[in-house]
Amino acid sequence: MSINPAAHIGLVHAFLKKIGARDRCRKARFDYDDLVQECLLEICKSAAKNPTFSCDESTYVWAIVERTAWNVLVCEDKRSRTEIQSSSPWDVEDADEDRRREVAEEVEDLLTKLDARALDVVLSYYGIGRKEEAVPAIAARLGLSVRRVHELLAHARAVLRA
Repeated sequence: MSINPAAHIGLVHAFLKKIGARDRCRKARFDYDDLVQECLLEICKSAAKNPTFSCDESTYVWAIVERTAWNVLVCEDKRSRTEIQSSSPWDVEDADEDRRREVAEEVEDLLTKLDARALDVVLSYYGIGRKEEAVPAIAARLGLSVRRVHELLAHARAVLRA
């Protein structure tokens, strides 16, 4: 017996509605449709790992959606609360040309710490040397899930802060 994720989209929406996911997504600045997609992807992954299971299919799906929603929303909420809202020494809007050059060199040195995929994600997301892209567009271009792109961004931020 395999799970058809499209057949369970109503169940996914029902659970997300029950936990108030739209409001939580807004607070965490995470797109609700991306959360639904993440839940459906997890259903597919779980079905591939365990094509035969002993519990009721809807119960199984409910547990997957609950776990996925919790993980995504908690991660995004933590990320949004830890983002720096104040000005930083990297602000160079009013800096002179020497300071701009100095900051550019520091950024270049920091970016060498990232692997190729993380570097591509960071450069695309922040529009460094190319057109700025949204997370879903980056995910589609690289063939990754939206969540994986968020994970790469979080990892890159951690590496760059260290």
